Amino acid sequence: MRRDRICILFSGLLLLPVFAAAQTTYPWPLTPLNESHDISGTFCEYRDTDPSPHFHNGVDIPKADGSPVYAVSDDVISAIDPTGSAAYVRAGRYAYVHVAPSPGLEVGDSVFAETTIIGTILSGLGHVHLNDGYPGSEINALRPNGGLMPFVDPWAPVLSDVRFFLLDTETQLPATKLSGQVRITVRVQEQNGPPGASASRVNNGAYWVGYKITSRDRQQIIYSPTGDGIQFKFDSKPSNSYVHNVFDQNQATLSNHVYNVTSRITQKTFWDTEAFPEGDYTIMIFAGDTRENADTVYVDVTTTRLDLIPPAQPTFISTILSDHIVKFTWSGSAEADLAGYRLHSSSDNSNWGIAADENEMKNDASSFESTMQDSSIRYYYFTAVDTVKPANESSHSDIYAARVDPGNRKILIVDGFDRTQSSGSYHESWHPFAATHARAINANGYGCETCSNEAVSNGDVRLTDYDAVFWVLGDESTTDETFSITEQTRVREFLTYGGNLFVSGSEIAWDLGAKGSTTDKNFLHDYLKVDYENDDSNSYTVKGETGSLFQGLTLSYGVSTSPYPEDYPDTFLLSSEGKAVLRYGTNKIAGASYEGLFGDGTIPGKVLVLAFPFETITTSSNQNLLMGRILNNFFGEATAVAAKNNDVPQRFTLSQNYPNPFNLQKSNFHAGQTRIDYSLPENSIVNFRIYDVLGRTIKEWKGMSKSPGTYNLDWDGKNNLGQHVAAGVYFWEMTSHSIKNVNDILQRNSIKILVR
Repeated sequence: MRRDRICILFSGLLLLPVFAAAQTTYPWPLTPLNESHDISGTFCEYRDTDPSPHFHNGVDIPKADGSPVYAVSDDVISAIDPTGSAAYVRAGRYAYVHVAPSPGLEVGDSVFAETTIIGTILSGLGHVHLNDGYPGSEINALRPNGGLMPFVDPWAPVLSDVRFFLLDTETQLPATKLSGQVRITVRVQEQNGPPGASASRVNNGAYWVGYKITSRDRQQIIYSPTGDGIQFKFDSKPSNSYVHNVFDQNQATLSNHVYNVTSRITQKTFWDTEAFPEGDYTIMIFAGDTRENADTVYVDVTTTRLDLIPPAQPTFISTILSDHIVKFTWSGSAEADLAGYRLHSSSDNSNWGIAADENEMKNDASSFESTMQDSSIRYYYFTAVDTVKPANESSHSDIYAARVDPGNRKILIVDGFDRTQSSGSYHESWHPFAATHARAINANGYGCETCSNEAVSNGDVRLTDYDAVFWVLGDESTTDETFSITEQTRVREFLTYGGNLFVSGSEIAWDLGAKGSTTDKNFLHDYLKVDYENDDSNSYTVKGETGSLFQGLTLSYGVSTSPYPEDYPDTFLLSSEGKAVLRYGTNKIAGASYEGLFGDGTIPGKVLVLAFPFETITTSSNQNLLMGRILNNFFGEATAVAAKNNDVPQRFTLSQNYPNPFNLQKSNFHAGQTRIDYSLPENSIVNFRIYDVLGRTIKEWKGMSKSPGTYNLDWDGKNNLGQHVAAGVYFWEMTSHSIKNVNDILQRNSIKILVR
């Protein structure tokens, strides 16, 4: 902000000493004392942490735990607090936070710049937080011509993700149709390091932000909210009561600085499009740092007087299969001009078409049925439309999926990710994370259905109808609950009756273990088989535990902005029965499993829980690989899929192997393996043989006694001697000897094997 406006925030008594100090330069509190340092947090960037959202009141300087922190000025100690992670020492107007005070240091002691060691950086904090200024009147320690010197920063901020909203609502408007008073937001990533530097160095808050409205050819300024267009400039810290005037409440987090550029610090204001003729304009948005680096983005927009307010976003509830019929359920609002709903469908989660519209699903509809034409996976989402011509269409729902399972297995994906835009790392009003799980399940040859966690809670969908449940939690935490008490009851029942459960999320142990009730803690310990250890793994790589189902697997997660950065993944402790299956790079436990009885059950069940979100694994191939290991664990070659509702196979079948062609060195299913599914309608003795084009036997499995059901068998590409076979075409042969009818049923399929 400009200095002539500081009086809004401070009394006249505080104004003079603050600006007298503004020209002072001083050394860094960390060695080397007179050389530039990295910055991992800038002054007045957004903080959504306890006790409430606020402006960052200092500068964060990263350094190894235990590093000495030096005084930056000759002063006298006025306060010392050695307790907690926010332990600090204050000397004059400077506060050194996250510091263990030096032994013997007392209030009243003199300290000397570049000589006195104030203390050392606390274990686990990795930085010192330096405040310049007294509480309530802090100033920017990296201001132009003052503060920490020298400071070298040649990297400009990066602006992106410009959005338009109707007033102070979440109703987003397209750039091609702006109407009424519009709020404009922009994401700013202040770069305090080169591309590829750690996220804490390249996603900080800006020093100043502003905007102007120009003609479409950008030659004429149509409107500027101030003389230079700058809305925010942070020489001194505003009152925290203004934080959501500056930062968008629904998008901004401590690692995602999204500004309301049309607002002022002390009040929310908007661009009134009706103050100008309808037509085409360009929005010019700019931001800069304290070293005169700046970035500008231009967005072409069109204003109109038409009704542009779409209906509220519908909520997807479920896609449930009955044979090849898929039933969709959803909920919507009751706007007076609501016409109905549109169901969008895709075979690849990329190219979408309308499968049904408002003529079939009118404003009072909440369910719809459709026939799936084949066994391919389909992805779906809903939108709502109004009666305006042309219709305004709402933002779309979460994306769900369905596929008929070729082996008659029942797999359910439960979408438990309800965390709002304002409180987590993900900032859209909808998410595709159930679809991410479905894609990986489909890639391994299995089918699935999808529902919301609310559908499970209210009993509309029963977990016990399914062989396996995949529960999606993302970074769901204490506010939205990972597992409510009702959901815990449903999961307990499912596992007690021998179900297979996979659950992933970054705050499961934090919510249930660190912050949960006794009931929560018991559920975590007794049914998920883990306990809470820590709220931050400090690692973005995981490796399979030797001897576990993930042995040999190494992957990374959460290290990019797609689909969202994962800031605080838990680490687990094991219950007495749980086993580690994945470890972080720090050797902390990232995943655990258990197989056995739950509660008073008599049928063994399985649980596999990850301390980080599955959807943040950085490549789809790694997602597919990990999912293949999970499915193989749940539906291994010795495990038949339980028949439900008398759904016993009606005939002997032998399906094509997956993947096919089969690459011994690289497989979408399981490194070095391919899978074959087969079904038996009767008690049978089953023999398998793999042979080459000359009829020579390569591998055999003999005398397997099986009850009616659907099974699978995996082959690692080795012959009976344990040697890898050569590249070529091979054949499966299954001979099933019916115990009841004493008949031989012969089935054959070919396998293409590629060896690299």
